Amino acid sequence: AAANRAELLVLQPMTAVCEVRRYLREKNFTIRGEVIAKEGKRLYNVMTAAKNHAAKQAEPPDDAIYDYIGKRLITAAKTARETVGEGYAPLGEYITRRVNALTVAIETMRGGADTAEKRAEFTALRARLLEVYHDCYGGGHSK
Repeated sequence: AAANRAELLVLQPMTAVCEVRRYLREKNFTIRGEVIAKEGKRLYNVMTAAKNHAAKQAEPPDDAIYDYIGKRLITAAKTARETVGEGYAPLGEYITRRVNALTVAIETMRGGADTAEKRAEFTALRARLLEVYHDCYGGGHSK
């Protein structure tokens, strides 16, 4: 309810980042800034979002990966690689952790009606994350 009245939000979702991005889009917010912050071994996704006063809701991203990892984060990593020769390190670690979690999920799936579909979804997401990693950091990530 408070999000409906707010003009600017500062968020640090601990889980369900995809759902937070979708919710913001549905409520007509635009993500204006985003970073991955590291404290010790923990990684935190921090974003700012501003109310979009346009009459219609924002369109879904042109690439579903942007619900999973923000477009601004990916752009920043690519820019860092091009300008200073290395990518944005916290994002690389964040992607690696997501790839590892998906790998474990895929390997531990049990049989069932939805298993093949879910396995295909996770496998495709894992492959897309590896592509993003390669685009931002070059080779070196094991598949």
